[in-house]
Amino acid sequence: MPRGSYSPDLKDKIVQAAIKARADHKTWAQAHKAATDLGYAGSLQGIIKLMRAYEKRQTSVVRRPGRPAGSKNSMKVSAIDLSTTGLDSAIASLVSNVANKRINEALDRAIAILQSMKV
Repeated sequence: MPRGSYSPDLKDKIVQAAIKARADHKTWAQAHKAATDLGYAGSLQGIIKLMRAYEKRQTSVVRRPGRPAGSKNSMKVSAIDLSTTGLDSAIASLVSNVANKRINEALDRAIAILQSMKV
């Protein structure tokens, strides 16, 4: 059996009645009752879905990532050669120092626990 559909005007009136009921701090059941008084024949979940789709359609803005087509203010990025700047070795030594410090702290804790067990 095919689903019935509402005319755009009737659908708008149904949704507006339900939205007004919710704006007046009424329950979803009361909003559903307001919609059925205008001719809505669906369920409570159906009116909720209809209202949310209507609100989303009213407020949705399509936003796509990136710059708009034809934009001329893009940044030019050049690759940095780490070997010539010395950052490569500096970063490696920092990582090595942090790793050694953590390993030494863990070993010191383990040794302290083993020595306290030796009674």
